[in-house]
Amino acid sequence: ADAIDGTLIADDAINSEHFTDGSIDTAHIADAQVTAVKTSGVSSRNLLQTTTISGVTANVSFSSTYITSTYKKYEIECIQCELQSATHMSIYSSTDNGSNYDGAYDVTGAIFYSNASSNELYTRNNTGSSDFTLLGNAVTMTNDKVFDLVLELFDPTSSTDYKNILFRGVYADTSNRAIVAYGGGSFDGEGTTAINNFKLQPGSGGFDAGVFKLYGVS
Repeated sequence: ADAIDGTLIADDAINSEHFTDGSIDTAHIADAQVTAVKTSGVSSRNLLQTTTISGVTANVSFSSTYITSTYKKYEIECIQCELQSATHMSIYSSTDNGSNYDGAYDVTGAIFYSNASSNELYTRNNTGSSDFTLLGNAVTMTNDKVFDLVLELFDPTSSTDYKNILFRGVYADTSNRAIVAYGGGSFDGEGTTAINNFKLQPGSGGFDAGVFKLYGVS
């Protein structure tokens, strides 16, 4: 007997109510049959770069190989990272893929720190400098404990407006108290020039350990 194929089924004759949950798996889907058109409207995070550190490294950068106009949003994850020295940590931006990290440009933002073991709250603003201090501005980071951080970068290659950033993280101060930090701002010095490279760097020393991941979000 002939098998049932698409030519024998009227359009829209079979819908989701005719399928048992879990009855269709990847073994029953031909290669390339589920395309981007079929999944439009579904947000996805695409891993672009992973940098793993197990010894002192001065900084971690994300180059124009990955920072392109392909994505309107990028996310950076810093997982179980350690510093070589007690200090702070900043993000820098570049419009020429790292040849210069725009010392002439401003980064404007606001940062909030909360001491998890007390009711202390610290605020800092960031204006007129070439970097954006993410962690350790109001309360110095220790090099005895790990820190974790997530950054969101919005449309960095835009040629029409400023580029915004949001972040949140947890670290320990030099008394090993947990500090929660969050903030945001704009790389307004670049104006309408596209950013195609970012660098994470401690104020002194380097990174001693950690995993750094870059995602493109569509």
